[in-house]
Amino acid sequence: MRSDLVVTGAAVSRFKHRGGATLVSEAEVMQTREMLKRDWQRTVANRGFVPCLRTTLAKQVKSHGMRVVSLKRLRFPRLARYMVAFRLLVDVRVSRRRVRVIWDLVLVGGNRTELTFTATASYGDRAALSAAERRLLRRLLIRTQA
Repeated sequence: MRSDLVVTGAAVSRFKHRGGATLVSEAEVMQTREMLKRDWQRTVANRGFVPCLRTTLAKQVKSHGMRVVSLKRLRFPRLARYMVAFRLLVDVRVSRRRVRVIWDLVLVGGNRTELTFTATASYGDRAALSAAERRLLRRLLIRTQA
């Protein structure tokens, strides 16, 4: 973060479902709406963002003995002024079998608040995960407007 961007608040919340899904939300509140806009333009809207994301995730996944299957932009309802979503599919070896795992990343910006929402689950739970993400993000966005 550059010195011309001032974060006035931050929070992180983690939830792990007994079925294995994990949800993490991170929020940062900027001092002004203009600062949020500037930060978004420098990072997410930058044409180098997706290649950088792909490279970074591939290195992290490989370092844990997993294999990237794909990284694609997700169709997601536009819930805020700034919004983009990605789905990473990863193969993980568990007891000599391959298990496909989803890792979704949703980046949202509105007013002065940036939200980073990540969710992981088994591939078989993808429909339920997508529905839960949409419900939770709507609730989070309502809270950030208050």
